[in-house]
Amino acid sequence: MSSDSLTPALRETRALFAKAGIPLTTTEVAADLDLGRRSTYERLERLVERGELETKKVGSSARVWWRNPPDRDDTEDATVARRSSSPTDDTAFEVDTGAELLQLALEAADIGIWELDLETEASPTRSPHHDRIFGYDEPLEEWGIERFLEHVHRDDRERVARSLDEAFETGEWALRCRIIRRDGERRWIETHGGFAFEDDEPVRAVGTVRDITERTERERALEETRRQYRTLVEHFPNGAVALVDEACRYLSFGGTLEGNTSVPRTELEGKPIYDVLPPAVAEVVGPHYEAALEGDSATFEATIDDRSYRFHFVPVRDDDGEVFAAMGMSQDVTEQKEREALLRSAKSQLEALNSLHEVVSDITDAVIEQSSREEIEEIVCQRLADSESYTSAWIGDVDVRRQVVTIRAGAGVEDRVDETTITVDPSGRGRHDPEGRALREGETRVLQNAGSDSGLAGECGFEAAAAIPIAHGGTHYGVLCVYTDRPNAFTDDERAVIGQLGEVVGHAIAAIERQRALLSDEVRELEFQINDFFAPVAESPDVAGTITHERAVPAGDGVFLEYGTVTGAALEAMEAAVASDAVPHWQSVQILRTDGETRQFELTLVDPPMFSTITGYGGYIEAARIEDGDYYMRVHLPPSADVRHVVESIREAYPGVELVSQRQVDRGRAAEGIGGVVFDLLTDRQRTSLEVAYYAGYFAWPRDSTGEEVADSLGVAAPTFHQHLRTAQRRLIRVVFDDADAA
Repeated sequence: MSSDSLTPALRETRALFAKAGIPLTTTEVAADLDLGRRSTYERLERLVERGELETKKVGSSARVWWRNPPDRDDTEDATVARRSSSPTDDTAFEVDTGAELLQLALEAADIGIWELDLETEASPTRSPHHDRIFGYDEPLEEWGIERFLEHVHRDDRERVARSLDEAFETGEWALRCRIIRRDGERRWIETHGGFAFEDDEPVRAVGTVRDITERTERERALEETRRQYRTLVEHFPNGAVALVDEACRYLSFGGTLEGNTSVPRTELEGKPIYDVLPPAVAEVVGPHYEAALEGDSATFEATIDDRSYRFHFVPVRDDDGEVFAAMGMSQDVTEQKEREALLRSAKSQLEALNSLHEVVSDITDAVIEQSSREEIEEIVCQRLADSESYTSAWIGDVDVRRQVVTIRAGAGVEDRVDETTITVDPSGRGRHDPEGRALREGETRVLQNAGSDSGLAGECGFEAAAAIPIAHGGTHYGVLCVYTDRPNAFTDDERAVIGQLGEVVGHAIAAIERQRALLSDEVRELEFQINDFFAPVAESPDVAGTITHERAVPAGDGVFLEYGTVTGAALEAMEAAVASDAVPHWQSVQILRTDGETRQFELTLVDPPMFSTITGYGGYIEAARIEDGDYYMRVHLPPSADVRHVVESIREAYPGVELVSQRQVDRGRAAEGIGGVVFDLLTDRQRTSLEVAYYAGYFAWPRDSTGEEVADSLGVAAPTFHQHLRTAQRRLIRVVFDDADAA
């Protein structure tokens, strides 16, 4: 291709190679062009594609570029004349030129080469730079493995010798180690090589050696930077921090990826951002990472999947000021912006309602400073009751079993509320009272000009009442009821402002509950019962036998694998339920092991409403069994879970379900043991592979399930399953031995 067709930028780059045959490194070209390494690399690649330059990789990561000498006259007469006049000279010229080019390339990349005769253990062929790496200004007369090992640092010598021995089996080696130069200086080297064989016996070794001290120091500095970034990530609120290299590959990632798509950190690190990020995320962050690699910083806000994020991108430079990486930070500010919008709206309304403004503002400030839900509820009720506008206030939630409201906190109500039953049953007495309606309907309800027959407000002698549901993020925490002696209270403006208290208090409680769920050992325990579970498929509702639930493992895409045991006629009832679609989400069942009358099974469930609802609230099934046809289940939920919603969701799937009991219990942390530590180290896929393998009997002897059968249950290829399982096992064993060493 003619150089006339090149763009001005490419002609400028090509002009640096005016002297044919002289190689240049990417760094040298970038310095001459005063351009970033990434842009320089892209220009050089385009020149190679057009046949203007040649390139060669040297060492593990370096690359040199050069322009070949101009083509000789390739006409037939010129060729014949040249060959007839001096054929040996022409060949010598080509050999000498090639050797010079290779030597120049090796010198430019600081690479030494050597050859070792395995019969004589001598190294007759070495480049001058080889010996200089070891501190010799002039090449030594003799060099062999023994002399090389003498230079290897004593702490690395055994490992290096073992690697060389192993190379006789594999045919090649690649290793890093420390050496002590002739002058006593300690350096890092990297060596690669392989063996030449004759009659399947190695007779000669050829290799390269390169001083990587500076690179190792940079890598250590980068690793220290990564450690610091990781520490930052662990304390970074509600966002993500990432490093990318010059090729826009993730070096490290921590936190939560933007948008609705969850990608594990292990699937991001080491991969180009455009290959692993969802398109909606990549099109936002990609250009800014590229700009940061060119030295530009940026701070902006963007919306991804209806969430608002604040982004910061900065270049990361080495000691010489060269950009070698880019750092990006993001923070989900959706709730912050929503709160800001809420506060702006509240402020405009509160300005017209000075008295109420002082009360709401005071409460908002106060709840933020509290450390428990009880403190928040007490201070809200107390501040409202102490204000000039209101007389009494209380907060309650629902006793699901009795369908009545229980009082959690109150001020100014004395014993009047405790002596009154407030129902949430739409068919019961007081069904039109604002307190019950607010809980049932999830909306603020107001009662004005209350008479003696106007429910609780009238019975207690109040003139008006407002019931505000306390909720945040779809979770309901109860109802705030406020009473006053003003007959016409809670007009539209006042109602709008006081209604915001439900969200303010709900948000504060949600924050407390999230923290409590992480730190507290307390859970909410629910017990359910379904009588005659197999009635639709069994001849008799009393099915002799027991089905015991042991574990349900999420396998992805709405699929759960349930493991347990079954005895007696319960197996036939289970198989009949699967075959008849009587339980729609029961897809298939297989027996893994038979031990007398007890059989261990694997039941495949697709979109099971109970599991989906319970796990969606961060809960789990503590125990479950079907005994003589009746289903018993015990569920543990975080204290902040919406119990009523959980019960209603289960009842939609199983109309005959009965909530037998509800209580707060201590789950204790002792049982977590090593499992809690290991599961924190595993990805979801690794944990799923490990759990399914265990419960499917893969580790039993003889095995109840093969690797292929387990992989088929998970819907993945066998090599993929084995890869996840091996990684999980390795991390488990590492924790065991680390604990043993620590002990």
